[in-house]
Amino acid sequence: MRLLVSLLSSEQPVKELAVAQLARLRLYYPDDVDDVLAELDVPRTLQQQVHDRTPQESLSDLLVIKLAIFIRDAVLLNEDRFLINETQNLLHSATESTNLTQWLRLLVTRIANLVYGEPLF
Repeated sequence: MRLLVSLLSSEQPVKELAVAQLARLRLYYPDDVDDVLAELDVPRTLQQQVHDRTPQESLSDLLVIKLAIFIRDAVLLNEDRFLINETQNLLHSATESTNLTQWLRLLVTRIANLVYGEPLF
């Protein structure tokens, strides 16, 4: 985050990208972004740009973020080796899949079976 703040003093296109990314981070970590902006004495006008900016996110952006958070919290920080192996298998199958629809069906099926505790499909 400090790197993004350092880019606020760059040329206009880079500054715009930094503001956009800080605004996006602020959606999920508002206090942290505000604290870093204040701590690094970012000019009030730039802080206001970060606050006023509405991040543009697509559905796929949101899904990827939520999937990454789930993998981090439920799998990687969990000591259950089964979940870690299952996640690795799902991600491996994604890299080998040539059809997104087919892989998404596999993903939903495996997640539903995991949540239910036994095969549903």
